[in-house]
Order: sequence, then C-alpha cells, then structure tokens
Amino acid sequence: METLPKVLQELQGEERELIFTAPVWISLFASYRHDGEIDKAEKAEAIKQAHFRTFTSPNSLHAYYKVVDDHFEDKFDAFNKMLPQGEEERDQLLEEKIRAIVRAVKGLSDEHIAKNLMHDLNEFYLRVFRADSNIFQYFTFPLISKSLDEEDENLDEI
Repeated sequence: METLPKVLQELQGEERELIFTAPVWISLFASYRHDGEIDKAEKAEAIKQAHFRTFTSPNSLHAYYKVVDDHFEDKFDAFNKMLPQGEEERDQLLEEKIRAIVRAVKGLSDEHIAKNLMHDLNEFYLRVFRADSNIFQYFTFPLISKSLDEEDENLDEI
C-alpha cells in the first residue's frame, strides 16, 4: 500500500485542511466559474476525477488522492451548502480559497511534490470546468457557424 509523501504527512492545521480539500474547492470553483451553477455533469466529473486520480495521477500523489477520494462527494455537498447565496460573495470566497490553496501548495517543502500537485490540481480544474460542454457543442457549433456564414454570403449576392 502506498503511503503519503512525508511532506504531506507532516502538514498540520489549516494548511493540511487546505491541501487535502483542494480538489473539492477546485471542483466547486470550476463548476461555478463555467456558468454560475453546478450541473450534474460537473459534479459527476469531479467525483470521477477524485476517484480516478487514485491511480491515474503521478505515483507520488496516489496516496494523496486516496485520502481525497474518501468522502469526496459528502465534502462537495457540504462545502457547497456553506457557500454564500449571493453570486459575488460566493465567487469571492471561492477565489480566496483557491489563492490560499495555491500558496499552501507552493509552500510545500518538497518541490517535486509541490510541482506535481499544482499541475495535477490544474488538470483537475480543467476536467471539471469542461464537464458540461458536450461533444455536440464541439462539432455542431462549427457546422452551424459555417452554415450561417454561407447563408450570409448567399444573401450578399442577392
């Protein structure tokens, strides 16, 4: 069984809480950042990422994600309920959490773990952020756009 890197084992207090809840906060940030609400696809992707990263992240982070994966969905729901109701206040709190997480990760004494974690958390963010965009949007928007452009050209000829 994999063990947490020493630098993560030694974390205490608020710093430990920030590092080990980072994927939850990042998921909430990504979900709200996209369109101001959380949809089922974003939440499902966040849960999936937390679980998959127990074996798809760099080896040095497998044990970290095993801790993160434990009760991830419960924490996601609980933290979401704690957020302010107002959009501006909610976004401000989430941005403050993200800044605090970045400072905590950058402050880790093991540069290798810090870089791997920062890179992986960024990837986590992107996966959740893109979760409610579907393949239909990627293929149909260019087709619709092209059709509209062609229609405009045909109108110009009249």
